[in-house]
Amino acid sequence: MKWALSPQCRQARREAPRWYDWLLPVLLGVAALTAAPAFAAEFPLVPGQTVIGQLQSYIVKKGEVFGDIARRFDVGYTELVEANPGVDPWLVRPGTRVTIPSLFILPAAPHRGIVLNLAQYRLFYFPPGGRKVFTYPVGVGVIGWGTPFGTTRIVWKEPHPTWIPPASMRKVEPNLPLRVGPGPDNPLGDYALHLGWPRDLIHGTDRPDGVGRNVSHGCIHLYPEDIAQLFKLVSVGTLVRTVNEPVVAGWAGDRLYVMVHPTQKQVQEIDIAQPVTPDPARGVRELVQRIAGQYAGAVNWQAVDRAAAERTNMPVVVADIAAPVAQAQPEPPPGPRQAQPQPAPVLGQDFGREVQEAYARTLALQQHAPRTTAAPGPPIPLINGAAAQPPAADPPQYPYVDPAQSPEEAEQSFDRAMRMFERAEHLDDGR
Repeated sequence: MKWALSPQCRQARREAPRWYDWLLPVLLGVAALTAAPAFAAEFPLVPGQTVIGQLQSYIVKKGEVFGDIARRFDVGYTELVEANPGVDPWLVRPGTRVTIPSLFILPAAPHRGIVLNLAQYRLFYFPPGGRKVFTYPVGVGVIGWGTPFGTTRIVWKEPHPTWIPPASMRKVEPNLPLRVGPGPDNPLGDYALHLGWPRDLIHGTDRPDGVGRNVSHGCIHLYPEDIAQLFKLVSVGTLVRTVNEPVVAGWAGDRLYVMVHPTQKQVQEIDIAQPVTPDPARGVRELVQRIAGQYAGAVNWQAVDRAAAERTNMPVVVADIAAPVAQAQPEPPPGPRQAQPQPAPVLGQDFGREVQEAYARTLALQQHAPRTTAAPGPPIPLINGAAAQPPAADPPQYPYVDPAQSPEEAEQSFDRAMRMFERAEHLDDGR
């Protein structure tokens, strides 16, 4: 999977004159400065709600590039690139319909104050009362200059700030000025929120095209109009929490969505129009299983695995409990797990790891196979005409035959396991 320019576009860019490298950022900045935001950052919230907004589409006008479209709809630059693979973000043909990635899943953090999900390149502000949320795209630190994780508070609100480059930046860029006063060339923009972490701020920027990208030395950059609104909303003492949640999931009506965000390295590759290095996300199945709860049987696990592998940053519907399900194989109602016919007595986790170990080793020896074979589970329901895959079982703790164990020892282990199994059955029956 790649979110890069087409081979023809990349070749043309390599062959273009050197002015191409500086002219396009200039055009992006000019377009961004003239763009008027059209997408509201405020959403109402009800208790338990985790999904806000909706996907939109937009017809590109002559002269527009992704930088001003992203700012118009209050999304980050790389968010927009990811949502529109194959579209050159710098040379967008007028009339092109692009997808606006304006559906968001809230991170699994307390809905208090400011929550920054760095993996999502997005800030959420939950004002007192819990009935609404404001969200803004952000630019974050370049690789090696990350923002700390944890909690802090706003300790100072500074309008029209003066920027004094820290010593760490001077080591990298010794020609930086001693200070930059308020004005259009100030890297802090017009507003700055100072945190309990002295080196890191939440502030505006003189380069709006950097929002949604890896651009800072640890500070959080917002579009000028977004920081102006946030500056008015928050007060000194507001809680600020930074998290790193590359996988988020939540219900919206009858649909379960999952979003898997790219890594910081992948975002960098997207930004410079390079093929994205595969890096499947971990823990996606476990999160979806937990969020799905009693509806886990309706999850399309193939879609879950694709989302984990591709990390498109787009919301993926992985379950729709309102969709028709094949009548021939109805899903069992929620409740106690129903017994299924098994070709062999498979011991579950309820009987302890020792039983699993003994049974796995003995079965492997008996079948002369290198791995134990899982018994078939319940029927797989059809979701939108496609078979939904059940969650993958945890890998066996002892999948291979122990070469140090003789057949006699294996037989003794099996006998011990069966006695434990019979004892468990006896207790379960109440005898």
